[in-house]
Amino acid sequence: MPTLLFVGGARPLSFSLDMAAEALAQAAARGIRVHVANTAEVLAATADVVSAAAATSTVDVLKPGASAAWAKAQDGERFDAVYALQELAQVAVAETAEAIGAPGNPPEAVHRVRTKDACREALAAAGFPQPVVRLCADVAEAEAFLREHAGPWIVKPRDAMGSTGVSLVTDAARLPAALALLPDAKPFLVEQFVEGPEFSVEGVFLGGVPKILAVTAKEKVPPPNFEIQEQGFFVADALPDNTAAATRRRIGEVLSGALRSEMW
Repeated sequence: MPTLLFVGGARPLSFSLDMAAEALAQAAARGIRVHVANTAEVLAATADVVSAAAATSTVDVLKPGASAAWAKAQDGERFDAVYALQELAQVAVAETAEAIGAPGNPPEAVHRVRTKDACREALAAAGFPQPVVRLCADVAEAEAFLREHAGPWIVKPRDAMGSTGVSLVTDAARLPAALALLPDAKPFLVEQFVEGPEFSVEGVFLGGVPKILAVTAKEKVPPPNFEIQEQGFFVADALPDNTAAATRRRIGEVLSGALRSEMW
């Protein structure tokens, strides 16, 4: 049987457990054996995922290089593919696939996508307009950015997810409070706030060519509540009726051009 290494399994949250259960069921229906790798704490908290897997191993999947080193050292186990549901585990998946010779995305490309300032830099170089952003090591560097660029501003972690630690800063006096909400002491980002409706574009790559499937509008609560900002998603007629066909084509051109860029 082919074996799938499921890096990170599921988090002990209902939606994550549901997605993992579906992934495991799909693997079973196709005769694929699943080996789940995760921390001991999370494995203990996700008993349903553990019971549905053929094997489990304790690995710190969020530690850089840990999953790749562990998988490469498994003399008695061959992994045909590497997979993860968690966004924070995607770099580990790419590193692990490369280490064992399995199909996968280049680790440097996944790391660039996960690192917000590097991603903005790559998109800007590919012709996709981006807000001005700066990686800051401390409050002094953040204050300098505020002096140099008109506000409001956004303070955010460099590589977190789910809007954790994201704050809207409307004047310099509010900067210390925003910095206190960051999840750790790592370098952080400060960028100019861009106001307006928010959309995401869903698609796939077919033969190396990006294909847009849908434009999704997001319903949000007003800032500064970024941690709970996404209240709903609307796929049908996401763009306003008065959006010209030329504008829709331009959206596709900009996105496709950025995604095809050699920066990735």
